[in-house]
Amino acid sequence: MSEIGKISLEATQAVVEGAGSVERRRVKEILEKLNPERFVDEEGNEREAYTFRSLQGYPVKVVFYSPEELPFSKEIVKNKQAFVLGEKPKYRANEEWQSFISKVEEGPGGRISPTETTPEIRCKVIKEGKALIFVESRPSTLLDLAFALGVENKKLEETGAKARNRILTEEGQKITDQVIAAKSLDDEGNFKEEINYEGEALATLSLLGDEEAKEFLESHHQALTEKDRCRKQVDSLLGKISVLSKPGELYNSLIDALSEELGEKQLEEVKSLLEASYSTSDARKLRNWWENYLQETEGKTFDRLSSRLVEIITEKCEGLSLDNLVAVHLTHYLPKESNGNLEMISAFDATDWKMPRNTIHFALNHPVAPHMYGSWEDAPYAIIAPLDGLMKLNGKPVNLNTVDTFFEVSPGTRLYLPEETVIVKPSELPKGELFHSEGKEVIYKASNIAPEDIATLVDRLSKWDRHYLNEDVTGIICEYLRWHKENPLSEEELDRLSQASGPVFNREDVLSILTKQPLVEVVKGTLKKAEVLDKLSPEIVADLINKAEGKFIAQIKEQAIRDRIRQMGYEDQPGGMWAWGGSWEVTRQTHILGAKIGIAVGPHSADISSQLMDDVLRAQNVLSEHQERNLGERLSIYKEVQEEVISKLFPNLSQKSRRMLYLIGFL
Repeated sequence: MSEIGKISLEATQAVVEGAGSVERRRVKEILEKLNPERFVDEEGNEREAYTFRSLQGYPVKVVFYSPEELPFSKEIVKNKQAFVLGEKPKYRANEEWQSFISKVEEGPGGRISPTETTPEIRCKVIKEGKALIFVESRPSTLLDLAFALGVENKKLEETGAKARNRILTEEGQKITDQVIAAKSLDDEGNFKEEINYEGEALATLSLLGDEEAKEFLESHHQALTEKDRCRKQVDSLLGKISVLSKPGELYNSLIDALSEELGEKQLEEVKSLLEASYSTSDARKLRNWWENYLQETEGKTFDRLSSRLVEIITEKCEGLSLDNLVAVHLTHYLPKESNGNLEMISAFDATDWKMPRNTIHFALNHPVAPHMYGSWEDAPYAIIAPLDGLMKLNGKPVNLNTVDTFFEVSPGTRLYLPEETVIVKPSELPKGELFHSEGKEVIYKASNIAPEDIATLVDRLSKWDRHYLNEDVTGIICEYLRWHKENPLSEEELDRLSQASGPVFNREDVLSILTKQPLVEVVKGTLKKAEVLDKLSPEIVADLINKAEGKFIAQIKEQAIRDRIRQMGYEDQPGGMWAWGGSWEVTRQTHILGAKIGIAVGPHSADISSQLMDDVLRAQNVLSEHQERNLGERLSIYKEVQEEVISKLFPNLSQKSRRMLYLIGFL
């Protein structure tokens, strides 16, 4: 199977032509006016202190730092009254933060709280020419610095206020994007190997009205935007080529289309690469060829070739239809209503910019099934929305997959839900009634599951669904205590309980019993049969009953979701690990649709956003191990992961994910 559509993207290191009409000045030349002073902080980081001039002409020394850094140096604070524009780090020990603050607040004017200082006190110290400000790198604190230096702008004040509440306005995103571009691209527009704080210094100069800094930031932002646009063009084309590159009629049509645009030598080069691109390294060569071709031709033939390939795919390939797809999201939180519209936020925003996950995931035409990476059975709510409706409001998803389609959400923004959206929520219902619809809501029974409810549920289930539910319920009753943290039973007693409902692979039909007897009686009867009931506390027994009841509630919720999917005119589908029912034919059809509309197809585990989340979580967890590791070891591992993310992942991230990475403190 071709690797064309699977490989992680390589950073394009060549200069992007035409990124900006303004001639770029070298960053060092622009920053010389700030008299950068190099020093090493107590944590071993080399950094620079910049001396800005407030709009009133007073010198102010500034040190920029990332959210998880504590950049103290006796040398740099000498004869200065220092302040901190920033928050307590999320993963550093409280003692480390307090030590930093204690050292910073000592100054020639006496002890002044560096984080709680009023603007009036700060202004007084600035006028005395003694101010040193440590500035955590975030849009809100960069704006606070600009205000401290005398900038007065109502729009920027509103932007800063919203940024402090974790909402990025258009202006807030612009500042963030310009900082990211200046931090990550060198003077020629190529990705840097090491990232520093020149971007923050340039952004501050720009806010103070420096035209050179403003032009530099704008040209670098344009260069980064152009790099991303080129990468997306190549991604889209390779997705179409991947669908057509199988031997046979489709391949011949592909070659015919390529021959219309490429010269004879170029065509032979591509054919050679296509025939070899079954390994990751060969696929990377093919990608590099198209990246170079895009730059050489300035993209003039790309749109034409891409359109032609879509025509061939539409004519010769039968794929999924967007009109037949409905997205289902299981969640612990109801969407928020704003101005009459429903909207969702990412885990990153929901956790106060802490959890490095800015994707929102949907299964198509079914609720996501439990699998090796997790279970959402206990999520009480479901959101059902037509996929094309979601795309009209939010643009294309990052990834298309029948069991895991997901959108990326920029920090401080929302995923908007279309008018046709249906919310599924728990409630209390009479015996025997499992769920019913109320307008754009579906209410399902989520407590006090009685024999009448189980009888109604069992009648709705297929033979195999009934079998799996029986296995789940008996498994909880007979096996759950093995993993219970307060389990009081011996191995012999656990083995006896395990056999109380029959052998593991041939359990008795507990569901039939539960259609006549209450769940409480059946659970206690099984425990009594195994001679362990008297040895369990009422709390453990209640926990066991709740776990078993939860399996029925999850199945009722699934039936409610599937029923509403059908009512909406869609066909409900089975779950699976990689596609509906584990079908390779469905996978093929998904690739065809993805190629037509220009969306990547694959599992989330293979997507760059998954690797980013894993790496950042690993670094955060290490930084949190205050008792297990010393400070030096924690910082060393954190920086190692940080450097790896910047060098290997950053060039190929979307701008939405780069913003998240910056706000977490990884840039």
